[in-house]
Amino acid sequence: MRFLILEDDDSMVKLYTHWLNKANIQTDTCSSGTDAIKNHFNDKNHNFDLVIADLHLEGDKSGDQVIDLLKNLEMTSKDKTPVLFLSANINKELRIQFKKEKHIKFMEKKNIGYSNFLQRIESLTTKEK
Repeated sequence: MRFLILEDDDSMVKLYTHWLNKANIQTDTCSSGTDAIKNHFNDKNHNFDLVIADLHLEGDKSGDQVIDLLKNLEMTSKDKTPVLFLSANINKELRIQFKKEKHIKFMEKKNIGYSNFLQRIESLTTKEK
């Protein structure tokens, strides 16, 4: 499996990478939405099993804007790239906006722990039969 971590806090990138490496998951990282768009989502051939994205990134593209671009790239695709949003503050409007999307989940950073993190990832990456 290969995940993209979209996070601008180096300590969180190190934590997520460490946890995912323990689970034998390869990771790519980027710290800005612009970098993600330019280097990872510039065509339909991106190949991530999951995107872990901070909602509030520094710069001109926030995490949710990057995910909107990803959704547009995958508009005609049957399989959508799952997304785990992590944030210190997830507002009600965003929860409502993405609630109908089965492939998107939220997790508050203050509640993060190794087991909870892996359970949320597993729920997004396990194919339904």
